[in-house]
Amino acid sequence: MNNFQFDYEGIIPLNYKGKQNINDDLDEILKNTINTTIDWKKRESSIKKLGQICLGDQGNSDIFIKTFNGQLATNLGIQMADLRSSVMKEACRITSLCAKELGIAIEQGATYLLTQYVLFKIAGSANRVISDSSSKCILNLVKYVNSIKVINNICEQKSMKSNFVRNICGQCILYIFTCYKKQLLLKTNKILEDSMKSLLSDANGEVRATTRRAFITYRKRFQDEGDELFDNLEKNVQKQIIED
Repeated sequence: MNNFQFDYEGIIPLNYKGKQNINDDLDEILKNTINTTIDWKKRESSIKKLGQICLGDQGNSDIFIKTFNGQLATNLGIQMADLRSSVMKEACRITSLCAKELGIAIEQGATYLLTQYVLFKIAGSANRVISDSSSKCILNLVKYVNSIKVINNICEQKSMKSNFVRNICGQCILYIFTCYKKQLLLKTNKILEDSMKSLLSDANGEVRATTRRAFITYRKRFQDEGDELFDNLEKNVQKQIIED
């Protein structure tokens, strides 16, 4: 579960003093990331500056969090969809950094990005850099933004056409059962079980294998619920779980 971490070296915290104004910088970042027709170097530089602000003394300020959850999340989604892989990768990297630093505070922005229209759409790309960067970003958002909305968005992807995306869905569920608090899992138990049942019978072997690991982890944490779900699975699925 450690191979999805980004390298955050080179992102120097930006602290504001005197007449320096975070609002001006945020406005400039929004201006430079509103579409993909702007020079790519300017867009990439603005995205990196966003990471510098996040690590600085205004990273947890109301204005930064409000802007991220609003227009910034939308703009980052636009840059993630760019065919220029360097810009797309930087958008995923800085989004992951913001999730790491701010957690649940950026739930609104995270849930916007964790949909079939943004991150899960590009995760199915044939371009390896794009698919790898987007899947890393997805897993980082799941890791650091622990919420019911995030779980719901992840489970909605269980029927996506892409084998790669469905496998990411299984990886996310595995991580959720590994790291999320029991109280949160109990509130979303039904949707998680339904998603596992679907993915355990998936046509793709890798998806099934990933989800079996998720189920085994679930069963260790919730013995009674896991046993009941196991009894309701198809015989061939039960056999595969036992063999694992």
